[in-house]
Amino acid sequence: MINNNVPKYSKITAKKQVTLPDYVMDSIGAKSSDMVTFVVTEDNIVEIKKAPNLMDLAGSIKSTKKFTDEEADKFVEKYVVDEYIKKWNP
Repeated sequence: MINNNVPKYSKITAKKQVTLPDYVMDSIGAKSSDMVTFVVTEDNIVEIKKAPNLMDLAGSIKSTKKFTDEEADKFVEKYVVDEYIKKWNP
């Protein structure tokens, strides 16, 4: 078990990249190629969260209306954007 009170370090590269330690990846449920979001709080604390992806939303949209693929894509895109804004920009 990781003691979250003990600082863990990761170097910032010249390209402003940081490697997330395994325990951070595990705690946010992220894996390679996942997207993450960064939020800086008023106290200058950086919160890192796994960004939702389309498959996380599978089955969450219920409809009796038949959609064309293009209509469904637009609907899902709008839904994902709206959910992201609600979750990350309260």
